[in-house]
Amino acid sequence: MAREFLEHFNEDKEFIREVTALVRWHMQILFVVKDMPWQNVEKMDEETSIEEIALLGKCDRLGRGDMNRSNIEKEEKNVKAFLEKSKKKLSKKVKK
Repeated sequence: MAREFLEHFNEDKEFIREVTALVRWHMQILFVVKDMPWQNVEKMDEETSIEEIALLGKCDRLGRGDMNRSNIEKEEKNVKAFLEKSKKKLSKKVKK
């Protein structure tokens, strides 16, 4: 759906590829932090940057409004945990 929408406005194939990857993988923060079975850090890393996913996730959560200091800290903690767990999984892959 995101690809079709973007193709309507933009012919830059690389931009479309990058944005659709972000859309596809944006839920990985939840999956990784909560150790859910749908996480796939290795595949995500092949298609996009985990740092970009972390930034998108942080913007998504903090941009919803009605955020107090406690909620902001919780979301920042989740993003940090996502980055740490993802990097750990990727480093194990390299060592194999």
